[in-house]
Amino acid sequence: AFRSLHIDPPPVPPRAASSDEAAWRHSPIDRFILAKLREKQFRPAQEADRRTLIRRAYFDLVGLPPPPDEVEAFVRDSSADAYRQLVDWLLASPHYGERWARHWFDVARFGESVGADGDFNEIRVDAYRFRDAVIRAFNDDLPYDEFVRYQVGGAPKGSPAGRRDLGMFVHLGTNLGGNSNPNDRKFHRLDDMVSTTGQAFLALAVGCARCHDH
Repeated sequence: AFRSLHIDPPPVPPRAASSDEAAWRHSPIDRFILAKLREKQFRPAQEADRRTLIRRAYFDLVGLPPPPDEVEAFVRDSSADAYRQLVDWLLASPHYGERWARHWFDVARFGESVGADGDFNEIRVDAYRFRDAVIRAFNDDLPYDEFVRYQVGGAPKGSPAGRRDLGMFVHLGTNLGGNSNPNDRKFHRLDDMVSTTGQAFLALAVGCARCHDH
């Protein structure tokens, strides 16, 4: 018989720390930060000016500096929600997905060739499909659980073509094309799939098990 599962009570939002500084009153998260700074006898940094804010937002969200005319327009905009509108506009930019998909490409060992194996290294002609699918997933704000499911389990029947291309994740590894032993090639690919999946989604270096049993 299965043991009954112990389900913890749902999380309860913590009570926001009090703050007597007006600049920190609008955000409960900032109040917690301020409380910790005071505990360590630190003072918060001065609030960034508008030129600094727009540069930070641009570099962080799209990876490019803001055009000078947009900087000047933002500096002149005195509305209370100007920064929120700027962030929302950058998040809606297609460059947002291009910027942040790059981090996932490193995790997914993405490359546009099959990997060097002696003198053998062929171009992966369909690599752009995975690249575009990941960028599109970021720009579409695809939920993370679906993002993982498409890559590990494949896309269910009827899924958009762009989502199906995420399933290329398991096939992006190196290919021992210069090795004439089919078993070597097969097990290298299987090991690459298992190892990358473990590192990407479980934070475990399970590839060690290829040679070690500890």
